[in-house]
Amino acid sequence: MIRRDLFARLANHAASEAVLRDALRALGDVNVDVMPLKGVLLRRLVYDDPAERPVGDVDLLVRGRDVRRAHEALAAAGFEAIFLEPMERERSFRHRRLGLLVDLHWQLFYDDYFDFDAEGVFARARWDEASFTTPVWRMDPLDLYAHVLVHAGFTAWVQPAPRLYDVARVSERLRIDPGAAARHLRACGMDAFARYALRLAARAVEPSHPEAVLAALGADPVRDLAARAVLASVPLLRDRPYLAYAPRRMLFRSGEEVAANAAEIVVRGARWARRRLSAR
Repeated sequence: MIRRDLFARLANHAASEAVLRDALRALGDVNVDVMPLKGVLLRRLVYDDPAERPVGDVDLLVRGRDVRRAHEALAAAGFEAIFLEPMERERSFRHRRLGLLVDLHWQLFYDDYFDFDAEGVFARARWDEASFTTPVWRMDPLDLYAHVLVHAGFTAWVQPAPRLYDVARVSERLRIDPGAAARHLRACGMDAFARYALRLAARAVEPSHPEAVLAALGADPVRDLAARAVLASVPLLRDRPYLAYAPRRMLFRSGEEVAANAAEIVVRGARWARRRLSAR
């Protein structure tokens, strides 16, 4: 059983690295700025054994202005476009030979979730010529911490064991200062969501760092109450993730901002539906 698990992890590592190499080469050939995300980045930065961190797909971030060129470059390199995200935040491409997906993002979250836009992430990133087969932009450590924390908070409704160990590894290996993390989360409009996600992390991993960031955020009775309520909903809604939309909404910016963006989301969804229908 152990040997089978080891073989599966090694096979996943080899396939995902090959797909990553082909995607980066295709995007580099047309001078598209690209930033690796999630597993393919974390396995290089915070895991001693890269095969220890399996990935389900290869996540890459590009600038909004480069989406068309990136799409064309991946298609020309033999990637098959299989999924156009309804709210125009990402596209998925399947590697024809290995079958693994590349998720091409130009937004990390929807506009009305947080103040965490791709241009700001690129502006804070640094140029990395050593970690990958092709030079890439590497996410700033505080952005990486915020991204994995929020991602773990989202996956809690669909995975019994969300990737909270990513949060622990990033905070430990990159020596994330709790005060700096709190200030960054607040600046990115993640204050409310972080109060939920940090409590979730404190339940599953060594709690001192999440608790230190919570302390640095300071008490906020309304947001803390909302965070505890959403945290209590996780085990109740784990088999019904579509119902998690409502409690999650309690943690995105302010109620006024959420309401102001709701109409735009409906309009964009209707446009996407019309395009899909007209393409048939």
